[in-house]
Amino acid sequence: MKLFNKFFPPEWSRLITELIPFISILSACLIMTKFVEKRKFSTLGFQSERIINNISIGLIIGLFWIIISFVGQYVFGTIFKGAQNTIPAGTFIIYGIALLVNASLQEILFRSYIYQSIETNFNALSAIIITSVLFSVVHIGAIKAGIIPSFNVFGAGLVFAIAYYKTKTLWMPITIHFIWNFLVSSILYKPIPDYKGLELFQLKGSNLLAGGENGVQTTILTTFTIIIVIMLELLIIKPQKTK
Repeated sequence: MKLFNKFFPPEWSRLITELIPFISILSACLIMTKFVEKRKFSTLGFQSERIINNISIGLIIGLFWIIISFVGQYVFGTIFKGAQNTIPAGTFIIYGIALLVNASLQEILFRSYIYQSIETNFNALSAIIITSVLFSVVHIGAIKAGIIPSFNVFGAGLVFAIAYYKTKTLWMPITIHFIWNFLVSSILYKPIPDYKGLELFQLKGSNLLAGGENGVQTTILTTFTIIIVIMLELLIIKPQKTK
């Protein structure tokens, strides 16, 4: 990203940095499915059936996740007025697109080809757990931050993997992943590194409840909300079969 910063504004640099691996992973998946395995690219999770339904439910789950997290912080008195940053609309939109590309990249990487390969050779439970572990490994910063952040990123991986397992498409996990990242990073709290956000609120209190410098993702309140969201997914998402 430092290279692109020399030639582009920070928001465009961030977007380009996200697009390069996204295009690379998407191209690799295309080659493997279409030319090596001789199957449709859409079978990776891009089927058009029930796309609006899956995105809508993903939106509901993502918003529910944010709301119960917000309510939990309010109840424990850890939430206060934040920096209230002002960001030009164009810059805000570009950062938002970059977050969407980032969420899509991670879901395509873990919840498409890798997931399907593990499920084919073992079973769905193995695919859910292993891809969630791999998701955690990529987020090395959370692992360095401690046990609770490590569990939370693994739990988030479970949220996305279960959404994929139930729907057999990427639309719902991408939507949930994006909604969480966008609202947490661009609007509500401390932005993800190399991003800018409005920071309407900030968390203060013990690291256990407020997360300290590592943000809302590392709090024990988020641990409980992840468990609630997983239970919600298991209850409301109807299993879908691929054609």
